[in-house]
Amino acid sequence: MGYWYMQKYKKMLSLLFKFTFMNLLYISEDYLNSKVHHQLCNALADSDKNLNITLFCVERSGVSFKDLRSLFTEKKYNPVIEPLKGSHFWYKFWFPYKARLKWNMLLKNLDLSQIDFIHAATLFSEGIIAHRAYVYYGIPYSVAVRGSDINFYFWKMPHLWAIGREIIRCAQNVIFISPAQEKMACLLPPLEKVVDHLSEKKVVIPNGIDPFWILNRNYKKKMNAKRFLYIGRFDSNKNVELLIDSFLIILKQHPDSELHLVGVGGDRESQVLDKIKPFSSSIIYHGPIYDPTELQKIYDQCDIFTMISHSETFGLVFIEALSQGLPILYTQNQGVDGVFSDQSIGIAVDSHQTSDISQGMISLIENYDHYSEEVEKLSLDSFQWKSIADQYLQIINKEQNSMITPNEMEEDLPFISVICPVYNEKNYIRPCIDSVIESDYPKSKMELYFVDGMSPDGTADIIMEYVEKYPFIKLLKNPQKTVPYALNIGIDKAVGTLIIRLDAHAFYPKNYFSELVKWQMKLDADNVGGLCRTLPAKNTATAKAIAEAVSSKFGMGNSYFRIGVSQIRKVDTVPFGCFKREIFEKIGFFDTELVRNQDDEFNGRIIKNGGSIYLLPHVVSDYYARDTISKTAKMFYQYGLFKPLVNKKLGAPATLRQFVPPVFVLGLILGFILSFLTIYILIPYLVVLIGYLLTALDNGRKGGHKWSDRRIMFLMPVVYFMVHVSYGFGYWKGLIRLLFKKSIEVKVNR
Repeated sequence: MGYWYMQKYKKMLSLLFKFTFMNLLYISEDYLNSKVHHQLCNALADSDKNLNITLFCVERSGVSFKDLRSLFTEKKYNPVIEPLKGSHFWYKFWFPYKARLKWNMLLKNLDLSQIDFIHAATLFSEGIIAHRAYVYYGIPYSVAVRGSDINFYFWKMPHLWAIGREIIRCAQNVIFISPAQEKMACLLPPLEKVVDHLSEKKVVIPNGIDPFWILNRNYKKKMNAKRFLYIGRFDSNKNVELLIDSFLIILKQHPDSELHLVGVGGDRESQVLDKIKPFSSSIIYHGPIYDPTELQKIYDQCDIFTMISHSETFGLVFIEALSQGLPILYTQNQGVDGVFSDQSIGIAVDSHQTSDISQGMISLIENYDHYSEEVEKLSLDSFQWKSIADQYLQIINKEQNSMITPNEMEEDLPFISVICPVYNEKNYIRPCIDSVIESDYPKSKMELYFVDGMSPDGTADIIMEYVEKYPFIKLLKNPQKTVPYALNIGIDKAVGTLIIRLDAHAFYPKNYFSELVKWQMKLDADNVGGLCRTLPAKNTATAKAIAEAVSSKFGMGNSYFRIGVSQIRKVDTVPFGCFKREIFEKIGFFDTELVRNQDDEFNGRIIKNGGSIYLLPHVVSDYYARDTISKTAKMFYQYGLFKPLVNKKLGAPATLRQFVPPVFVLGLILGFILSFLTIYILIPYLVVLIGYLLTALDNGRKGGHKWSDRRIMFLMPVVYFMVHVSYGFGYWKGLIRLLFKKSIEVKVNR
């Protein structure tokens, strides 16, 4: 299913959105202090002109890394650098805090619904973000495994191992920068459970080097080769102090040897500089050098490159040194170990053993001609950024189709059946129909059924005007008048593979159907829907207060489609959803006994039968609320009235928020009665009422400020009270009727 849907999905994007570009999100926290990510993004942009690249990075102040952005040449991508505004301490030491904060920062800056693929530059720190985007938005991703992932997270952070395994399971590809890292990862005990996934998805792609080193290779033979070079930071991992100790050992045998140090920064910088002071004639410190021309002069003065880091993802500086003809001393099972398995370009040593390091240095001196000749033969073509970008593009474009014609693309779109129950909607039906007609979904792939409940206000006559003009619009009759009957009549007539339910009291954005279809296919969901933005039905203070109240958290609780969410998420219900046709064949149609809450009950059945419902935050329809407080109260009374019956049919309540209004009503009644008996009940009772009023007024204040109408501040508490009390009384009445096995009947109204 996955491959077929992805193929259909890509074709659909091309048709619906004139999709000629692919949007790549590149996540790297190391961007500011490494040129690798800048060079890779530029190379990707050069290799694929239809690739739009956004690079996201969190900027941490006070971190002892040099910001290299001033060295970056033209940026052919869009860097989004977000300063860290939370706690730097918790960001560094508490991974859940880091993941949550980074995710929220990403959502603040980017619309993930527009992203087609994500590359995470590390497995844990960036991979967790890519994985969340996959879970919530269905965005495929690749993830690179770095030295910190293997040597820190998978060794010292066992509480995060399950997360790391899940990131690997869901990734499209897992990229290793060197064969040594790949070998180590496959042998890690924490990864035994996902070794099969790793075997299928792993690929080794090295980092590239600056074109300067490719264009300015140097093979000059060195005589009396005893000059060693180190370039890098002076931190604990780089192990520079042990390198100095090892050099001092060989200095006794070869007094004319030299060790050149280039670099700055790191937690051991002061110790390193103090250590070399007594040996200034043999250990030469050059400071930091960033200009490649000046750095080449240093390479030319030296014979052998040495870097014995405890942990090294790759080490581009090794390749730079090789390009200048220098054999290398490197760490076993780290970085470049295994990259040149068929050539003797240097010696691998144990980074913890001074004797092994010094012996390696002596071997390079004594066999210098051999190693120098091997380095001269070395081809560095695989380290050109274009070659590397092409390998990444094979991953990024893995699921993309070759070019197809618009007719072919339209043929692959699913046929959808749109069903809209109507009753007395003459004031709203035209905007509703017009919004459907103006939608970007091909009308040849759509049928639109309006199912009229015998409206006496002329709604059917208005619909017939459109039926005569647009062949895909049809009018059906609903003698039973209620919404569930209307939906079932439409479903019975529908021929689409997807069925979308509308409300005539609303109108819809141009991309409403295309987005619902796109995400239904992408998530393989049984039902998907968007947010519902509530608008005032009239330009009155009362109508505005109603619209604000029924779209607020205080009014509706955690009804996500009303109050909004920031990410795609599983929910218990959505409005105006897009359903798989087979779900009706599996669990039945809408329950005709439920004049209200038929959507809630049907969605509850979906979840009860193992299905999934997703809410899309970027898909927003506009719904007109009732225009008077009495109509609003009557509607919510009916919602409460039918809720116990829904719970009975489902066998359990779908949500806990439904109990708040009935408990509130019960508390009002009991508290009022009991408060006459003792002050110990009266005082808490008054505190709760005052707290309720103040909260309602505060929400009213915000609503009044939004509409520049102070009356709304005092109207909204009235609306809140009527909504909560009406729902609560309705709930208790429905529960009582259910207990006494009496039917529930209400008058159909709009």
